[in-house]
Amino acid sequence: MKALIIGGGIAGLTAAIAMRQRNIEVLVLEQAARPTEIGAGIQIAANGSKVLRALGIEQAVANCAVIPEAMENRDMLTGNLVWRIPLGREAAALWGAPLYNIHRADLIELLAKAVPDGCVEFGVRSPVSSRMKKRSASGPRTGAPMRPIS
Repeated sequence: MKALIIGGGIAGLTAAIAMRQRNIEVLVLEQAARPTEIGAGIQIAANGSKVLRALGIEQAVANCAVIPEAMENRDMLTGNLVWRIPLGREAAALWGAPLYNIHRADLIELLAKAVPDGCVEFGVRSPVSSRMKKRSASGPRTGAPMRPIS
């Protein structure tokens, strides 16, 4: 089985890793010339951490991410604590995985390293339909060439 993934961001790279683990041949097309540092810090909740674990990259994420101990809301004028949600070990024990804070570029770099060589093409600006004509990708069940949906 073969799959074409449009976009080499977090979702596209994650999908590629998961498909490769299931022996699905993938090609990721990304219009950027290379992975870039666009974006900011993101939070990965426990359910996302479990996905990273299943993909085999949670430890790599843990090595460059931060696990916050709590989320707090304070009164802007007085600084008094209004509410506090424990995170860290307490939340990891409750949900089965930690919440990570990581820069988007760092996460994309880790995901890109987990995708086998030759599975991602950067700098692709041609329409998908013209790319499909150039490659002999097969559909999932019929073996027929993939065609753009009109």
